[in-house]
Amino acid sequence: MAVTGVSGLVWLALGIFGFILAIAWIILPFALIGTKPLLRRILDEQIRMNALLASLAAARRPQAPPRVPSRRES
Repeated sequence: MAVTGVSGLVWLALGIFGFILAIAWIILPFALIGTKPLLRRILDEQIRMNALLASLAAARRPQAPPRVPSRRES
């Protein structure tokens, strides 16, 4: 009788786990589709941030002194 009780609990636990897994399997695609606009917005912001960083790096870059032609070039 004890073996039947444990077996029944195992089947009940497996049934609950299967039910939770089925619910997650149904909900997960909708959750992933919902994140797509957020990821697109994050990507746009990252592109804008890279452009700002590149412009800051270009502004901080020291200017090269004007090139004086040598006597051989003139």
